[in-house]
Amino acid sequence: MRYPTIGAPQVMDIAEMLLRGSAVHVDDLCTWRGDGVSLDLRDLDAVVTAAEEDLRRLVQEQDPSTDREPFEGRLAAGIFHHLESVPPEVLDDKGFWRYLAVSRFWWFISWRESERLARGSIKPYLDVSQTAEQIPLRLYLRAKAVGGDVQLCQSIPKSTDFWRSHLIRVRTGSAPHLGRAFARMQTETRLPTEDLRGLARQLNRTWSNVVLVAYSAEEAAALIEELK
Repeated sequence: MRYPTIGAPQVMDIAEMLLRGSAVHVDDLCTWRGDGVSLDLRDLDAVVTAAEEDLRRLVQEQDPSTDREPFEGRLAAGIFHHLESVPPEVLDDKGFWRYLAVSRFWWFISWRESERLARGSIKPYLDVSQTAEQIPLRLYLRAKAVGGDVQLCQSIPKSTDFWRSHLIRVRTGSAPHLGRAFARMQTETRLPTEDLRGLARQLNRTWSNVVLVAYSAEEAAALIEELK
């Protein structure tokens, strides 16, 4: 399969142009890898276009200080269902995620991370090695951590630390049954920050001698309840 990529130095150059408000035709700057049929992103584009329209309405209706996590969760679930069928060799290519960041998600980066961008912090949202920061990789991994569950993706208010520190950055995010159980617990019985971190530490230690990815939904829920 042929698919588009962007190199690490080049994506920073493109981002700088976008920050200046320049019109950039990213597809003219990308490199294609692989052979055969080209990757079809039309379904993803439909989701992204609809989400961008939703955001325009949201910005007009809400106070800028309103919690941005629910919108990020809805977008995460939406794109996950259109990317989970993409071949693994494409999803494993860092250049593909860089391409998506500047070709499909710059509008979201500009809104979600506006304060940090204003301070000159651009690289984290483009650097694929920072999985809990790079957009859209963090969106994909957020939804993947809970098996694409739309409601769980958006149901926890002010939950940046929960998703990035306790799911995306750690092994728990690779076990959807466990991720769903953890997110459901935090939705239904929100733990204070220190209690949540303590539970997460216990969960991370449990990985050292238990194959948690093999847990059923019932076993995962029981474990979370026990640790809580």
